[in-house]
Amino acid sequence: MKILSKPMKWNVLGLAILACLVAGGANSSYGIPPNQVFVQTSPQTFTGGCCFSWGETVKITEPATPMPVIVSWSTDYSAGLGFFVGLMINGGPCQFYGPHALVLTATGPEPLRVQSRSLEWVVMPGDGSPATALHSGTNTFTLCGGGMVNATQTINLGLNNLAARISK
Repeated sequence: MKILSKPMKWNVLGLAILACLVAGGANSSYGIPPNQVFVQTSPQTFTGGCCFSWGETVKITEPATPMPVIVSWSTDYSAGLGFFVGLMINGGPCQFYGPHALVLTATGPEPLRVQSRSLEWVVMPGDGSPATALHSGTNTFTLCGGGMVNATQTINLGLNNLAARISK
């Protein structure tokens, strides 16, 4: 006994293929390009006063008329004293575009003094100097920071991620 006729089988097969193509296209259009996200999975230690590059960089390609960019960073950390955290835009100096401090408020023995923090910055097209401001084409955002008190301060970062997206 036949369940589906030949034309019906081809229609079902065609619809299944079409559904897979549409689903695949939808997933890729909603994905974030890999250069817009940086994920650090191994622990890092930074020592020094404010401010120096922490080497974590993401890139955004701006349209002809630059738009604001939202940069987000989250981490687990442990530090004896407070640390400033900011962004270097297009290789410029470390700047602060919103929240910019990591202060340890946890108490107890060293392994238990780990905290989590998320920071989000909004970078406007006119921010920074003309040489480092957002411009049409590729723009880079590099995490930077350093100790609030002296050049011997140390911060330990666990898993952390940095991401950027154009605000629409």
